[in-house]
Amino acid sequence: MGFNEGTFRDSKGDIAKGIFWGMAKDAEIQVREALTLNLRRSSALLNNGTQALAKDASDSVARLVIQFSEVLSEKS
Repeated sequence: MGFNEGTFRDSKGDIAKGIFWGMAKDAEIQVREALTLNLRRSSALLNNGTQALAKDASDSVARLVIQFSEVLSEKS
């Protein structure tokens, strides 16, 4: 029984796909959060990279950058 074996049909397949993509999206956010936590005080993260993370679609990622970044300025 597995996702690729075609055992999920109709509404069960739709539910399984929804769960899969939800988990994938959560993992994507967790990776960006981990990256941000590790680089938040780093001067190695260039200003444009910091700005991109500060504008991240995930509030939790953006908040970490804005709160801890020493690279951002009022003009950034």
